[in-house]
Amino acid sequence: TPSELEAQIQQRVADMESEYGLNILVGEDSQHYFYYFEAEVVTELSDISDALDTLEDALENYPEGFFYQLRYGDVKRTEIHLMGTLTATNSEYTDTYEAFVQDCYDCHVMVVDIFLTDESTYYHEFSHIIDSYLEWDAANRDGALFSDETWCGFNPGWFPGYTYSYSWEQYVEDYSCFVDSYSTINPTEDRARVLEYAMVDYGQWTFEDADVLLEKLDYYCRCIREAFDTTGWPETVLWEQYLP
Repeated sequence: TPSELEAQIQQRVADMESEYGLNILVGEDSQHYFYYFEAEVVTELSDISDALDTLEDALENYPEGFFYQLRYGDVKRTEIHLMGTLTATNSEYTDTYEAFVQDCYDCHVMVVDIFLTDESTYYHEFSHIIDSYLEWDAANRDGALFSDETWCGFNPGWFPGYTYSYSWEQYVEDYSCFVDSYSTINPTEDRARVLEYAMVDYGQWTFEDADVLLEKLDYYCRCIREAFDTTGWPETVLWEQYLP
């Protein structure tokens, strides 16, 4: 028989899944092994409860019905696994990670270390899933606004491929084009940093007097509005808060 707290968590997960259109996996229901990563299962109920608080604080900042639209083509669902320590298994290093997103058959899989995660982590990782939707939409709809070529045009002298290695000297002629060095890894990480900082209070210092970053943000916001059904969205969503 589940404890009162365990029953409350189970009901809360079910309610959040219904409200947001996501699959949320916690405790023994979550996986411990993913492509190239291994994750510790969290069983302490108070830790899981705190993690659900953080997740819900982030989810509340997206327009109603937003995550249901991340079901497209062959993608039937988005899973969020609330885990402990995440370790890369395909590396000679014993690196640990805050979070990652993987595509798996018919779903997007987001995995987070709940002990390292705050709301900004979710904003960053959801940008990767948004990217996948925008790429799919651009490949299947004539006239779509989104393209990697347009994005890279904001970055003078920057033509990286989709790798996870970076060098300021190799890629960057103008540092003001990027939020930070991590943004120079590849275009999707660049966009994820931009959207992440656009959704947090301290992001105002990132975009203040940063013409290229504001151009990037404006373009990405327009791509999202052009590709998504915005019926019922507020006039300004959170990631548009710093636009002029």
